Amino acid sequence: MPVNIILNTWIKVKAERNYLLSQSDWTQLLDAPLLKEEQLKWKEFRQTLRDLPQVQADKKPIDVIFPTDPDGKVFDKLKSELV
Repeated sequence: MPVNIILNTWIKVKAERNYLLSQSDWTQLLDAPLLKEEQLKWKEFRQTLRDLPQVQADKKPIDVIFPTDPDGKVFDKLKSELV
């Protein structure tokens, strides 16, 4: 795969990661309708998302595995776009 395509797909990985972070921002608000345990799970999920580019840097962008969110949702939009 040419370098510019790999870089482009890493940009997509980071964009999708940022989207997931933005969609879960509400979980960290002081008045979020979550139990403390639930809020902690979301905090850990969000940290995993932030760490994703460094932790999975040895993978091809198409092979990056997004974590399952605390509600049990799995993100796979990127794979469907890249395949």
